[in-house]
Amino acid sequence: MINFEKDEKVIYTARKHWFVFVLETSFILIFALFPILFYHLSGLYFKESLVSLSVLYYGYSLWIILLWLVFVYIWTDFFLDVWFVTDKRIIDVDQKGLFHRETSSFRLDLIQDVTIEVPGILATLIGYGHIHVQTAGSKREFLMKGVSNPKKLKEKIMEEHNRARENLQKVWTENPPDRELK
Repeated sequence: MINFEKDEKVIYTARKHWFVFVLETSFILIFALFPILFYHLSGLYFKESLVSLSVLYYGYSLWIILLWLVFVYIWTDFFLDVWFVTDKRIIDVDQKGLFHRETSSFRLDLIQDVTIEVPGILATLIGYGHIHVQTAGSKREFLMKGVSNPKKLKEKIMEEHNRARENLQKVWTENPPDRELK
């Protein structure tokens, strides 16, 4: 559960692109069809079956259950990785496993650099990429790979960063800190 601050508004929510999910799960379909292909190809070389058909069905069912668990793991990681851009900070929720989640946040005025990377023609055509945000905090770089529409996310981050900097300057000019030199 994410605890938002009082009067904090979510400006933009960023998730991984659907194509990243398709790429990560496409091997599951190949692995699901592999035992069937192997069975039919082995039938060409071995006329008599060494194992009964019911044992093969049982083994294949276990194989499909294992692949289903891998699919659920990938889907959970895909669905629960999210960035929230609010009017005060950026919240990075990174799902590390089925039962392990890491949540980091940093104030918008601490941003030093925002870089987007679009890796290749396909990423350009479909509209996904990676975004790096460098901060002045202890964890210096925040990274989200495969984010949908990284250019729009960067624009939203920079808009809110500029707004936060203006508000900070306004506070400093209206209420300057007392500096007495002795």
